[in-house]
Amino acid sequence: MIQRSTDDKSRQSRRRKVTVASTYHIYPPTGGGQKRVYHLSKELGKHLDVEIVCLTHEAGERQTIAPGVTQIKVQKSARYASKEEEMQRSVQIPLTDIAMLFLFEEAQIFIDTIRKSAVSSDIVICEQPYLYWTLKQSLGKEIVLDCQNVEYLLKKQMLPRIEYSEHLLKTIFESEKKACQESKLIYSCSREDALKLKELYGVDKEIHYVPNGVDIDTLPYSSTDQRYHLKRQLGIGEQRIALFMGSWHQPNIEAATAIFQFATVLKEVKFLIVGSVCHYFAARSTPANVGMMGILDEYEKCFVLSLGDIALNPITSGSGTNLKMLDYMASGLPVVSTPTGARGLNIPPGLIKICEIDEFPKKIMGNQNDRALRRAREFVTQNYNWENIGTSLYDILHSNLLR
Repeated sequence: MIQRSTDDKSRQSRRRKVTVASTYHIYPPTGGGQKRVYHLSKELGKHLDVEIVCLTHEAGERQTIAPGVTQIKVQKSARYASKEEEMQRSVQIPLTDIAMLFLFEEAQIFIDTIRKSAVSSDIVICEQPYLYWTLKQSLGKEIVLDCQNVEYLLKKQMLPRIEYSEHLLKTIFESEKKACQESKLIYSCSREDALKLKELYGVDKEIHYVPNGVDIDTLPYSSTDQRYHLKRQLGIGEQRIALFMGSWHQPNIEAATAIFQFATVLKEVKFLIVGSVCHYFAARSTPANVGMMGILDEYEKCFVLSLGDIALNPITSGSGTNLKMLDYMASGLPVVSTPTGARGLNIPPGLIKICEIDEFPKKIMGNQNDRALRRAREFVTQNYNWENIGTSLYDILHSNLLR
């Protein structure tokens, strides 16, 4: 008869634990990456204790953000923040994630907090590759890698063509390559990204598919008639409203700039832009028929989604998948998207309109029947429900790492 060791019995009796390490705060979630980590952690919290350790500009705090899920914020030191700002001035875009590759020695409290959490954890998940090398050196544990994008290709699109960018890109490439090749387990949000990672870095192990999703229960469906009646109650029954949502992220900045061009052509349409991307344009002039709404809470976001006539995604760069597409479709909004905006989602023909940027003004004025819109919501419900995706991730982690 085989006797279990004391350590084995202890592991069986206690609830297993996961440490998630992130270079940005997760809760409250506003951008796509934050929503991904929050919802996956929330679903894992049904089975495991999840401790998210993140680096932020705000004062540090420990907070329960969902049953079984704790977020620990660690504030950047003044020296770290100053050096990060200096790096950003060189390229004129945020470098929140990239900065960690160069400033990890200034983030010792952050690394120590991750180490303290990881001591009692069965799994350590690294969000994106920027923390991988530091965690591997500091923890001496196997690391799981969540690939939200192919970071090298994404940053290559975003960074200006200057010598300093080449230095950054070379470091990103080597860091992402090391993380992909050496991590214990990898999962990505699209099958296309998985193929690119394999080709780019010669990865010969499985990259598990864990897509982005939506919290379907919090996104009510609004029919065309319901939208019209709501607008009539507000006194704007005949006003056509086009909606775009996005965080302060270069592909979204480019998309918003394209929407300004649509607005100068379609003066009869009111364009609403939601999310932190609005902050980028705070000191810039925008067309009179463009409303910059900024960051909204979930109730406000649902209200705007139920008010619009059409949703836009004129994205021409980026990696991973766009969560906004799933929000649009789940809420019953007709969608016009570029092929890039719809990448990785495998949307069946007829559920949305896909076209190039120059065709957007014509498509914005078109309509779509409610049958197709209901089919779009059904597609999202069946394929991109966070509850199902989170269960799938737990099964992957359990079968590979927790047995």
